[in-house]
Amino acid sequence: MDVSVIVGVKNGAGSLQRCVDGIARQTSRARETIIIDSASDEGTVELLQENLRTVKITEFVSEPDRGLYHVWNKALQRAGSGSAF
Repeated sequence: MDVSVIVGVKNGAGSLQRCVDGIARQTSRARETIIIDSASDEGTVELLQENLRTVKITEFVSEPDRGLYHVWNKALQRAGSGSAF
């Protein structure tokens, strides 16, 4: 089964490393890992840039948005076909 991992984050540097580590520990690899950041300003972007290869992040976007549902919609538009959550 193909799995897309989608992570939405805003100013989450304090807890995001745990999320990235969890994705890296998975025994079955995701087809893609998409992370949408809501223009964080406290170190989230830098943390993700350091981990791009660790978890094979296929797409990382950091830009302003209109809230959580907008983040999910942007991620789903980028995800491969057959994605659901």
